[in-house]
Amino acid sequence: MPSRESEPLESRIFRRRFRDREVIETLDGMELRDAIAMLGEPGPVVREWYAEPKGYWRQGDGRPALADDDPAVMQAMGRCSASRIRSAFPIPSSIHPEACAWCDYPVAELLRACDWATWQSRYLTSESLTWSNDMGQTYVRAGRSAVYCNPTWARFWTMPDHDRQRAIAAAQYPTEAAA
Repeated sequence: MPSRESEPLESRIFRRRFRDREVIETLDGMELRDAIAMLGEPGPVVREWYAEPKGYWRQGDGRPALADDDPAVMQAMGRCSASRIRSAFPIPSSIHPEACAWCDYPVAELLRACDWATWQSRYLTSESLTWSNDMGQTYVRAGRSAVYCNPTWARFWTMPDHDRQRAIAAAQYPTEAAA
């Protein structure tokens, strides 16, 4: 068996020598896709952390009456509720310049719908990937973060900003958008 010094780095990576400092430094310096190409898919441990509702709605409560599958509508509700929470008398701002289509609804109902949307969007805040070797040693690194796993929400947030803002404004002020 060759000594560690004479074994090529690529071979040590392939053999998953996770106590070898040079192996770890090399893997850490690689793009994630390159590390996966070298080590294969991580597992069996992959931990994912998603954005969580803030307590106005909980998984299992059922779909709130105001919940909508359109992210622009949910953003409009969020802007209205945020404006109303800041002050008993909403102060016009760039996100809520005047009374909108959602102002007549109770804030608590808007917040329930927004919490539901947080859950439905499947916004991945972070992911931890783990590889192991035959000696029980592991290599752990961060995976994806700040991505929407719900395809509808992912498409919405990849839209050009002006199109996204236009869609939110149309959901917030539908009569103005129709004019």
